[in-house]
Amino acid sequence: MKDTWQQYLSGCAEQIETVLDQLLPQPDNQLHSAMRYSIMGGGKRLRPALFMATLDACGMVNKMRLLPFAAALEMIHTYSLIHDDLPAMDDDDYRRGRPSCHKAYNEAVAILVGDALLNEAFCQMLAIRTDTVLSAENLVAAVKEVAVAAGIKGMIGGQAADIAVAGQRVSLEHLRKIYLGKTAALFHAAIISAAILAKANQQQIAALSAYTGRLGLAFQIADDILDVNGDQQQTGKPVGSDAKNAQSTYVSILGIDAAQEAAKTMAEQAVAELAVFGDEASMLRSAAKFFVERNC
Repeated sequence: MKDTWQQYLSGCAEQIETVLDQLLPQPDNQLHSAMRYSIMGGGKRLRPALFMATLDACGMVNKMRLLPFAAALEMIHTYSLIHDDLPAMDDDDYRRGRPSCHKAYNEAVAILVGDALLNEAFCQMLAIRTDTVLSAENLVAAVKEVAVAAGIKGMIGGQAADIAVAGQRVSLEHLRKIYLGKTAALFHAAIISAAILAKANQQQIAALSAYTGRLGLAFQIADDILDVNGDQQQTGKPVGSDAKNAQSTYVSILGIDAAQEAAKTMAEQAVAELAVFGDEASMLRSAAKFFVERNC
């Protein structure tokens, strides 16, 4: 099943790369060059792939028309990475195997690139043509879902909560709440926005919402583990940064063996949440397993 998801992910990544190349401005100034440097420099494109897999699960007709929406999700994700890497935040010099945006350019440019990608993402989402199949009402509802998940009630709120306890030991429950914000929220945005666009019913949306929380936790716990025993050549970013920053993680609280078991349990619970779907959700099920078995 892992190979099946990896093939699906690879295919989606190729499509997203093509769309991003079309949507991004040409590198005719420093800002535009830095935007392309940051977003076209690798990355698994997990969030766009989850978006497309959810469209499949919900039976979306002509899903290719929504590739710009999927690409916009990658813009938001990349903006968050650029800002996370800044000296005022995680202070990481490398991302995706090469110098972070602020190292390749400078801090001011990196801040502006992040801001530009965030705003461009919403422009691209709202530029999608609506009709009798894809209603304007559903498009606006999907964009709002992304805005909320990426904002103070989701990713930004989770990151702020993480910064507030930097260097402190926190409870596992508090850490879980942080992870649901800073990591799981953008998975939620990708999956639930796709469900809205595909006109999923309330039972399906409830199941997918529960799935995203479990999936996001599994992913972040796996990240905690990779920060301890990962290979920088494969992860594309320095290992050991959590320990260097005295950051509370599932590994620092539980130990690596228990953290691995927690990630596996979360992935299994994520899959169980998809019981209302049939084979059409096979990629979402496969993704959960991949998230805890990955090496990068």
